[in-house]
Amino acid sequence: MSAAAGTVVAMIAMSSAFGVGAAVADEAPATSTTSPSVTPTPRSGPGPVDATEAAADPTPTPTVEPSAEPSADPSDAPPTTAAPTPSADPAVPADSVPTPAAASTPPTVPTADATPAAAPAATAAGTVAVSGTATTWHTLRAVTDGWPTGTTFTYQWTLGTQVVDGATGDSYVLGASEAGNDLTVAVTGTAPDEDPTTVTSASVRVETNDGSTFTTGVRELDAAAGDTISIPIQALTGDQGGLQYGVSRTAEGPVDVGALPVGLTLSSTGVLSGSSTTARVVDFWVLARTTQQPDGAAGQHVQLRIGLAADAQMSAGVSSNDLDDTSAWTVFADGTILFNRRTDPTRPITSMVGAGITVNAGLSDRYGNTEPYAVVDNDWTSSVASDVLGKYDPGTGVGFFEPGDRVLTGRAVDGRTISFTVHVAPAEAAVAPTTPAEVPVAAGSDGPGAGASGPTQLAFTGADETGPIAWALGLLAAGAALLTARLGRRRA
Repeated sequence: MSAAAGTVVAMIAMSSAFGVGAAVADEAPATSTTSPSVTPTPRSGPGPVDATEAAADPTPTPTVEPSAEPSADPSDAPPTTAAPTPSADPAVPADSVPTPAAASTPPTVPTADATPAAAPAATAAGTVAVSGTATTWHTLRAVTDGWPTGTTFTYQWTLGTQVVDGATGDSYVLGASEAGNDLTVAVTGTAPDEDPTTVTSASVRVETNDGSTFTTGVRELDAAAGDTISIPIQALTGDQGGLQYGVSRTAEGPVDVGALPVGLTLSSTGVLSGSSTTARVVDFWVLARTTQQPDGAAGQHVQLRIGLAADAQMSAGVSSNDLDDTSAWTVFADGTILFNRRTDPTRPITSMVGAGITVNAGLSDRYGNTEPYAVVDNDWTSSVASDVLGKYDPGTGVGFFEPGDRVLTGRAVDGRTISFTVHVAPAEAAVAPTTPAEVPVAAGSDGPGAGASGPTQLAFTGADETGPIAWALGLLAAGAALLTARLGRRRA
């Protein structure tokens, strides 16, 4: 092999080593990979083969046909076939040659702290004390002091050794059941990012409240129909603290607002207020709502008497004593007379010689409430001297022995008076009394009414001893008349 060919081979080898062999291969002329049959030029004579040539061509020496004579020109030497070169990859531009991926770096694993986190510290303990008057119906409070800023609290009260269910606030309302027992409160404080700490107060002794305005008996109250009232019914005077109230029909409860008439209410602070137009007597209980008895403990029994309106006026009821006559009238203070039959409401009051009537008096107001006077508490007189009057249980009886009109006047113990006219018709066979009539006197009465002549028996008028029964029936009729009048006025 010539020196030039060896240089080329050496350059190719060096280019391959530096990664540029591919480019050189593209620029070099294509080299056949098949060794052609070479017929070497025969030498002119026998002689040894050039050692350099033998070393440069490692391929087996093919059969050489002898030539007439060797060429003296070196260019005429037989071509040298280079060793086959492995096929190179197609040339790739230098800027598009992929860069070998760098070896991946394993993720960094944090180094575990060998020291565990410290547990939250306990909240620094402050104090708690029970403040207030430790007697029945008063309110006690838990007062904390000395705790870290931002501390939140929870509470639990204990009576004696018994934890009070639901007593988890900072105040405690005492009831009668706590008297004679010791009371404590435990407070648990929790500062920000710290564990809770619990401390317990010193105990306080609960005593009975001797100054309570609640009484052991019935508290009686009075009001008038239509008037607005505001009456405290409280266990304490002044500030009630946390004590609240309710109303009930019984001492045991439950709270029932229906225990009061329409128009009246009891506030949670224990004030009875409002207005009622119905005259009546109402019994109810005021319950005190305490911590241990939130639904109400027996407090005060109350009786409220609602009387007639202040402008009530006197009225009278008149009924016939005749068993066969159920006539009845109502007379009002303004002179209005109402007959008990709707078919003839303006019929005047009438009777006849030998008969009689029964009269009663009472009060009535603009709301239709009525209140009768006791028989002994009103006196009646007649403008006719011969009329006989006498008190008995159903009312005052009046007997007539002369025809004509007369005026009857009733006077109550409170000074009120009422008058009305009665027309007495003559009787066909009326017998005038020859002796003064006697009027029966009711037990416990003060004697005959004004205008009576003293005797205790009416003159015989054709009626027998069943007369008083007739008077009783007449009184019932008068009651019916009062009811009729009341209904009539309500419709008006």
